[in-house]
Amino acid sequence: MLGLAIWIAIAVRYWVYLFPETPINPVRHHDSFKIFLVGLGVACLSIMLVLPCFSGIPSFPLVSVSVGAIYIAFVLCVLRIFSHWASHLCENQPEQFPVYVKMAAGSPATGMVYYNNDLLWDLEHEEIGGIYHTRIAYKYRTWNPTLNRWGDNYKSTQWPRADAVNEIWTSTKPTQGADGSINGSCQGTPCLTGKIWMFPNLEFEWTYTNPTTGIMTTKRMSSNEGQWDFKQEYRPLVSLKNNGTEIFRAQSTKTVCSGGDGDIETSLVPLGLMLIAENNYNGIGSDFVES
Repeated sequence: MLGLAIWIAIAVRYWVYLFPETPINPVRHHDSFKIFLVGLGVACLSIMLVLPCFSGIPSFPLVSVSVGAIYIAFVLCVLRIFSHWASHLCENQPEQFPVYVKMAAGSPATGMVYYNNDLLWDLEHEEIGGIYHTRIAYKYRTWNPTLNRWGDNYKSTQWPRADAVNEIWTSTKPTQGADGSINGSCQGTPCLTGKIWMFPNLEFEWTYTNPTTGIMTTKRMSSNEGQWDFKQEYRPLVSLKNNGTEIFRAQSTKTVCSGGDGDIETSLVPLGLMLIAENNYNGIGSDFVES
């Protein structure tokens, strides 16, 4: 019974928290996780029902079934606590990830940008001549339901409006030794160029030029988890790090988080590729190559 408790705890942990990479990761190793759960179910039935029924002790099956019911009730309670608490989700870690985006699959995919838990803007995404264009909709304008009109968004005085990359052009065509390229602009001024590598791991590198100060910054962020997965049954699952610090996470839910290193100006850059993958979610898109 103690062994079953440990087995169930492992199953719950890897079902609700998809990092780090394991052989029974539900997203990356779906079949292995199914076999793991089937084995758990067979073991539970055998130990709690089948073996007690053949024990020859009259009260033993009833006691065993009662204990099994307690197990099930306890697991359901734990899962409910996880669903409300969910500290493992990046949107519930504002100090590490001040920026997060809720994506919606579609053709094209769209998103909603949150900063310090405040809803700020929509994200628009479209494909133009093989290049994917992602931009903050309405140029930092939000809908005022009281006045029934669009207005300037001053909800966040900390967001660097003039310096933040608000438009991104993402290409998945091989170029200059990379598997894709990125270009970005800040309020219409070109301010970012970069490359993407998708094999064997996902990796970004870009050079950002602050349009106000002219200071250039180069950043490289990559995954070290062996692979990234954009299957049509699941949303993106990848953790990107810079110098050992996780600064971007797509956690196989509709929410992705960024800004982990405090560099808000370029926090939305990886979203271009994530929205391309979102187009592919549930088979909606057909022009993205899974990697």
